[in-house]
Amino acid sequence: MASAFAAPRINTVSYSEPEREHADVINMLLRGLDDECRAFMGAVQLFEHASAEMLKRLRDDDSRAESDKFREWTFIAARDATGSVFRFYEEMAAIGINLGHCPSVRAAMNVAKKRQATRTFRTLFPNVEGMRHSAQHSFGMMYGTPNGRAEHSTPEGSLYVNNLIGDEFETTYRRRRIRLRIHADTHASLIQVRDLYWAAFEPLDMWRSRLLAGLRKPAQGSTGDGTQ
Repeated sequence: MASAFAAPRINTVSYSEPEREHADVINMLLRGLDDECRAFMGAVQLFEHASAEMLKRLRDDDSRAESDKFREWTFIAARDATGSVFRFYEEMAAIGINLGHCPSVRAAMNVAKKRQATRTFRTLFPNVEGMRHSAQHSFGMMYGTPNGRAEHSTPEGSLYVNNLIGDEFETTYRRRRIRLRIHADTHASLIQVRDLYWAAFEPLDMWRSRLLAGLRKPAQGSTGDGTQ
């Protein structure tokens, strides 16, 4: 249900400084989680559009320049999608840092939900730092020396940097092959984590809590399974 509403908002009026300032930042970061979900979906849509246009031009035997243009768009979309996942991760980390200065928020929030959100993200996106490097580095400083290549190549000696295999964006990072699928299913995974984070802070937004509680409650006279 949480995904149908805006991010929960902590009412910071009664807080004293510096807790109020940190709580205000948490409010901003909770909205930021949704911004990155929407940015990822936008990248998926661009990726799918560019992929379809590239294949269409290859089938129609259009100029190589036209198909290459859309091929480059797929890489732009993949890099942007990868950046959205990493920014989501950074905002999660920043929420945790600010919570260290907000004892009142910690006392009122659902800590178990936040822990669940963090675990879920780590399970769904276990190599987030490597993903970030796949988007930010080509062969430059990270892969552009013999030592760098040795550090990041797989045990078999393979090195993949910004490689697209279908809808999966691949790189090697610290001797592991890392992939991120540029797909609506990955977006759904981000939404899942976002909703868990929002649920953790829902107790601090009384209006939201009451609205969601009302929507979850079965209609009067209903058993909750569709019968009367």
